[in-house]
Amino acid sequence: MDIAQTRALIGTVVEAAIARGFAADLLERDRVGADPHTLHPAHNPDAAPPVPAPEVSTRDAGERGPHSLFTWKVENHDRPYVVLCVEPTWRHEVARPGYAVLDGHPVLAVEQYVDSRPARVKAMIIEAYFDRSLHGWRAYARDAIFAVAWGPDGAAHLTPAA
Repeated sequence: MDIAQTRALIGTVVEAAIARGFAADLLERDRVGADPHTLHPAHNPDAAPPVPAPEVSTRDAGERGPHSLFTWKVENHDRPYVVLCVEPTWRHEVARPGYAVLDGHPVLAVEQYVDSRPARVKAMIIEAYFDRSLHGWRAYARDAIFAVAWGPDGAAHLTPAA
């Protein structure tokens, strides 16, 4: 997979994760009966706004090591912008072999291999919800280490590493 395809795939995954988070948030809490005509779409707690396609870029991780930069607030009127700060080997170890997204998580680095497949990865977790305190609908990412188990069908399953 080339880098443009990889970025497009990651963008699609991030967009879907945000939409799922917004939908789950709506299901988990009571409606407040807000008047949609008086509120900016970012601040209407009763209706999740549409999620535009994110822009995804990569840059060198530097001394900090692999990590992501992502926070998005609907009120800003911009589309989500995701930055993957990765090692120079990411293209060959993650993107080209098709490991850029495992079990719905964008992968920042492969930390361990077993039988030539990732066994431990650093990946993004996308959170999306309605922030009642200030920003309204928003999303962000945090990075975590995951153990990778491969199913008989070849699908990867991630679990938080201990």
